[in-house]
Amino acid sequence: MKDTNKKSGIFKRMRTRIIAILGALGVAAFGGGHALLNNGSNNVQDNKTKIESTNTGKTSEGTFKEGLKFDTTIVDKILVEYNANLPEEEKITEDDLGIILQEEVGNGHVIKDVAEDGEVSYIENYYKTAKDLEEGQEFMEDNAISNMEIYTLVDNSKENTLAGVIEIGDEYHEIEVQSIEKNGKEYLKDDETYVGIPENVKTKDVYKNFENYYNKRLNKLENQKYAENVKEKTDDELEY
Repeated sequence: MKDTNKKSGIFKRMRTRIIAILGALGVAAFGGGHALLNNGSNNVQDNKTKIESTNTGKTSEGTFKEGLKFDTTIVDKILVEYNANLPEEEKITEDDLGIILQEEVGNGHVIKDVAEDGEVSYIENYYKTAKDLEEGQEFMEDNAISNMEIYTLVDNSKENTLAGVIEIGDEYHEIEVQSIEKNGKEYLKDDETYVGIPENVKTKDVYKNFENYYNKRLNKLENQKYAENVKEKTDDELEY
């Protein structure tokens, strides 16, 4: 009887610890093994530029989401087109396809290019200075930079850019990402493999797809982090 009570006490402590872990991760636990997400909006991030890739290990605000659906059709198409530009032995998988979100961009990085016919396009180049600008080009003004977001698909294995989309106010445009720098890593455009946005696709739809892909990858990392935390804490309890 003494052993039975001891085992019962161990499992009660394990259950209490697991529920505490779930609460810390923004999950409400219920009987029968079900879990319901809260909105998890407790922390404010100071760094406005975020990068997600399979080797960052970062999570966002501690939320845990499972079984969510993300429409990333356009991203999938870009990946297929990118691989078509690569030799067979260099083709990548989705695990190599990272995405960078910039919510605030430093001055002198985003270029507005107005062609002779009045067509406007956008370029991001981390290294260009005012003397490098061509006719019809100018850096975006401060007030515009503070009101924009840029998503950039990147090949983490080769550190190349694949495609970019920019939101300025309520407008969406393709942006040619020639160079971008984050956490000491440089991602550069390779003219031979760069894909850009597929033809006959609305830029607003591209933006939404990129946003979905960003959330999908972030969600994957959150789930991995959650599983690792639960396993670690459960293993600690089993040592008693």
